[in-house]
Amino acid sequence: RLLEATSFTLLVQDAELRGVLLGLGRESPLNIVVDPDVRGLVSADLANVSLLEILDELVTGRGYHYAVRGNVLRIFRHDRETRTYRVDYPTYTRKGESRVSLAGFIGADTELGGDVQGSTSTGDSSVSEIETSTEQDLWGEIEGAVRTIVFGAADATAASDDDAEDGDGAAAPSTSALPDRRVIVSKQAGLISVTAETRVLDEVEHYLQAVAESQRRQVLIDAQIVEVTLGDDFDLGFDIESAPKLPGNNVNGIFERLITPGLREATIAQSLAPVLTEGGISVGFAKDNFGLLLRALAKQTDVRVVSTPRVSTLNNHKAMIKVVRNRVFFVAQTETITPTQGVVQTFTEFIPTVIPVGVNLDVTPQVSEEGEITLHIRPSVSEVASVELQPKTNASQPQNGSLPVVDIRETDTVLRVPDGATIVLGGLVQSREFEQERKVPFFGDIPLLGEVLTGTSTEEQRTELLIFLTPTVLDTPRIARVTERLQSEFEETHALWQRRSLELPWWRKPLGQSYGAYR
Repeated sequence: RLLEATSFTLLVQDAELRGVLLGLGRESPLNIVVDPDVRGLVSADLANVSLLEILDELVTGRGYHYAVRGNVLRIFRHDRETRTYRVDYPTYTRKGESRVSLAGFIGADTELGGDVQGSTSTGDSSVSEIETSTEQDLWGEIEGAVRTIVFGAADATAASDDDAEDGDGAAAPSTSALPDRRVIVSKQAGLISVTAETRVLDEVEHYLQAVAESQRRQVLIDAQIVEVTLGDDFDLGFDIESAPKLPGNNVNGIFERLITPGLREATIAQSLAPVLTEGGISVGFAKDNFGLLLRALAKQTDVRVVSTPRVSTLNNHKAMIKVVRNRVFFVAQTETITPTQGVVQTFTEFIPTVIPVGVNLDVTPQVSEEGEITLHIRPSVSEVASVELQPKTNASQPQNGSLPVVDIRETDTVLRVPDGATIVLGGLVQSREFEQERKVPFFGDIPLLGEVLTGTSTEEQRTELLIFLTPTVLDTPRIARVTERLQSEFEETHALWQRRSLELPWWRKPLGQSYGAYR
């Protein structure tokens, strides 16, 4: 109250701070004591302000402190103190890289694009690719930022280089132009110790709190990968966006339309239209209607669920899901040795080649303060289409190896979605050719006669891959709800398994249950 009891008008230019403060003490109801460490020049033009406002501008703003005890106001330079901050984060460094490329042969000489994304061609070859690489070293970023706050940009770089030479878990104290300030980082213990003035320590604490708040955001990614068979009317795929174009739908969110509750799969199935031009699609709709859309698709064509992965990841951290089978192929490598005298010898070595075939999905979410999610998505689905015989170097030798022909469907995109919304990635259409045998029943199995009544035809089947993604920001209540829902699903599945196993005879029951091991 004494600091705000009197108003002052102050006009000084290049005046000693100690003299200004002592002069204010003569006009205020407080006795002022100024420590010898308080020094420097000050210029100010303040009118009708309290002593508290003057102290905030002239004292606190210059890194000094003040304290009131009774009727004595003491102004001093606060001694440096040491604070230890805890950083709960693993010490590893994560690196990720993804690439989508297309190579071919053309006859032009052009060059387009930049370092990361573009297309190039030279002579008779052409490559178009998108390459994305990430490196996450949160501890390195935090240490560099803290040193910048404490020492400044130039001194922080030099100090970081000196500490990197030590190579141990805890960074050594820094020697810089500010020898009284220290930064000690212990990654294994998850601690950062800083010695500096209170103002600097407050900045460090504010920065670490912001980092912790950002890293605390967690995202649950629910993926559904579905393959649908395309008929003659849907050669280029399904235009799923036509389904919401029905009366009573709301136009909201970042997507054009949403599927609203109350619609039946028959109504949506009638609205599904074929894609008129080639290209990918993306659409958002309510999570509760995911099964509704699948049933609508099933009314039009065959639907096969390829994979239903689910994963949680932190903010700005890549999550990878792989559901693959490692197919092994043996490639024959022949080596011929011609000695100076003697018979030419040929050696054949079989080299195993492992090719992963299946679903590979990596997603990197970024959550804004408003809860909006930006996703970098790269799905890839591969399968062995056929196996080609390895060419023989010598016609007299037997066939040794084989080479697989792998079909790959993948895409790489970045998009933004609201929390809890579902997006669809489509347009990944693939054609397969297979031979269909047709014969007259019964007569086609008769020797000799059956060959006349049996024929084969080559048919083409076109399929489209649809990827449904639902990112959800997980806070503490949502984590509890998700855990409860998963526990309920597990209990229902376990109860169903028990009911079905009770219906089996004893010799077909699981061994543990036959002896009463399951309860």
